[in-house]
This record gives sequence, structure tokens and C-alpha cells, in this order.
Amino acid sequence: MPVPTDAVTKASDHTLTTTLHPTAHFNFTQSVEFIQNSGATNHLDIIADDHTTSERPIRLNDRIFWIKLEGSGDDVTVMLTSPDADPRPTDADMQAAVAWANRRFFMDVDMAQVKETLLADKYGEELVTRFFPARPANYPSAWEALIKSVIHAQIYPGLAQKLDDYLCRNYGTEVTFNGEKYYMVPTPEQLLNAVPDDLKAASFSRQKADYLTTIPQQILDDPEKYDFDAMRDLDGEDVVNRLKDLHGVGPWTAQNVAMRGLPHPDVFIDEKATRSTLTPYYGKEDKLTKGQAKKAVAQFAPYRTFACYYTYMKHFNME
Repeated sequence: MPVPTDAVTKASDHTLTTTLHPTAHFNFTQSVEFIQNSGATNHLDIIADDHTTSERPIRLNDRIFWIKLEGSGDDVTVMLTSPDADPRPTDADMQAAVAWANRRFFMDVDMAQVKETLLADKYGEELVTRFFPARPANYPSAWEALIKSVIHAQIYPGLAQKLDDYLCRNYGTEVTFNGEKYYMVPTPEQLLNAVPDDLKAASFSRQKADYLTTIPQQILDDPEKYDFDAMRDLDGEDVVNRLKDLHGVGPWTAQNVAMRGLPHPDVFIDEKATRSTLTPYYGKEDKLTKGQAKKAVAQFAPYRTFACYYTYMKHFNME
């Protein structure tokens, strides 16, 4: 269901603006705060200290724009700006920006249905009582989620940031807004220019260099299989299995990209943190098996993503 919007208006020679009206029980500042605290941001995200605004450059319709989201009560204002010296965004560009904002914040979800679905048992009742109506907040795109998951796996944050910067500056697009330069995350096409030996010389491990030069080719060789837009309408388990076919992508990365990158509303990440939280409610022994965990959360379909989000909040004692 599309997010209701006000008419698109011209704010300047380079900017269009509109206002979104998310479904009931939407809290923009809470969603922005979660994005910041959950690792779903990168060097391009600029977030206000009070979490009332979130802005960054994004790629839409094969162009790059600056998008600024500002929360005001229950509504969200979208301002879309073209780079210095570029033509103003079109109405089609604004439609793409609205769709992007919706995906990042799940603005169009029927939260009444989510609540009804999660009230399937006592565990779900506890999740709803403690955390409803919080909504999952997601990565800017599935591609960025995938690249970040591959680069950041099993390395310390300082090195991860160094590798991010290297990839963007050497293979991404440079764009200027208000005289300030930004370096975009390279597209799959751009990353085809990467050479494994160059990546290893820049401190990427042999495995990461292999993954980063293989995954883009796999995606471009089979665009139908890896159509991230189309994946959102597929069964969540099927999506995860497709992503696991990418070189170097394991179950956790596939689930994380599917749940928080696409984003898909019906994916539950299976890992130690979620299993340990589920165990007291569904386990007959000290540990819950993968099969037991999968069976336990199946009742939360088609909103397992929300159950997973709340499970993480419970595990980390968030309110």
C-alpha cells in the first residue's frame, strides 16, 4: 500500500519537497535513533542529535540526489535536491524517493495487523506489551547492506571504516552538494573494476577481496535472480536461499540483508542472540536447535521481521 503524500512542490531551483503520512503509530525519531544505534548507517548518513532529521546522498533512477527526511508529529517531510549544476529532480524522482523512505522505515505497514499476528502466544504477547508499535529501521539499500556485511565481518570498527572509505573513494562516484564532496558506495558495475591484488594491498583480506570481486559479477550475470525490488514480493525463505548462493554469503549475512536491506517483512535472523532469547519460551533443554527456533517463530508470519526486531530489543533490554 503506497504511503499517502501531499502534492509535490518546488522548494528551489534544485529541490522538490513533499510530506508523507505513514500509517498509525509511527515514531520518526525512534526509527532514526534505531538506525543510528543498530549499525544500519554508513559514512553518508547525517543524523541530527535529537533524531528529528536524517539526510544523505542516494542513487535514484540512475541519478544521485540529496535526500533529507524531517519528522513533524506523525508526518515526515521529504526534501529531494539535485547535485550542484544538475537539473532539478523530476516528479518521478520524488516518487522513487518516497518509495526509498518507505522501505527504510516501513512507513506503510498496517501495524494493527502486525499486533494481531504477534499476539499468537505468550512470547508474542510480551513482545507486543514491551515494544509495540516500534518499527524496524533498515539499511539504505540491499546492495549497501550486502557490501557492508561482507566488509565488516570479523574485523574491528576502525579497520572496517578504513576499508569502507577506500572502496568508496577508489570505485564509487564522487558527487558535490553545496560545495561539499561525497563518495558514494560503488555499484556492482563500478566494483567490477576492483582488482583483488589492489584490495589486498589496501588491507582487505584475501577472502574479502575474493568476495568483493566475485559477488558483483554474479549479480550482473543473473539480474532476474538478484532483482532486489522483486525479491520483496517473494517468500522470505526463498530470498534468503538466493542470497546464500552468492560467493561468501552465509546464512546470517543472507538473513540480515533480506530482513534489513531489502527490506523483507517476513525474515527471522537465526543466531545465538535470538535463540537464547527464545529458549526459555520454546526450549525443553538449555539450548534451542535451529529447527526448533524456526518452528517457534513460524506462527509470526507474515511479520517475522517485526518479531525478530522485538526479539533483539528484548535480548539487549531496550525500551
